[in-house]
Amino acid sequence: MNIAFCKAYSIEKTNDKDVIIRKLTFTPKSRYIELLNLVQNDLLESIQVRNRVAHGQWCYAFTDDLKEISTDITAKLRTVNIVNLQLSLKLFRSLSQIIHDLAVSPPTFERDFDVNFGRVEEQTKNLHNRKYQIYKNKMIKKYQRGLARRRQVTDS
Repeated sequence: MNIAFCKAYSIEKTNDKDVIIRKLTFTPKSRYIELLNLVQNDLLESIQVRNRVAHGQWCYAFTDDLKEISTDITAKLRTVNIVNLQLSLKLFRSLSQIIHDLAVSPPTFERDFDVNFGRVEEQTKNLHNRKYQIYKNKMIKKYQRGLARRRQVTDS
């Protein structure tokens, strides 16, 4: 994201957030800060859990230096469910669309930012509010309806 903002706003390439913030004007700066907050507050947890699972840390997650068990990430690992994963994936995709637009076509980024960011806000709200039990019940009912329809077809 840093490189995309640097490219789009003619800032010398850097990963230093403070430098980027200082060199942006109000609107791009506001967007940059909001996107940074999104990554740090809503996606970082998903990224950490994903990385632990990818490295075989299914039951206990280690700290980055692999010397201790990370109780925070282990607790997060134990609460992840299909609803969290699906909504996090949608959030990642929406954020990647925003960054893609910024890197490839700043005019497209400007034109579509509000619509794309509206999706991000909706998905963030869903990520924090959707409940696994409701999803589970919905999937059970959907499966039962499918069974009933198949019975009707075979009985006809």
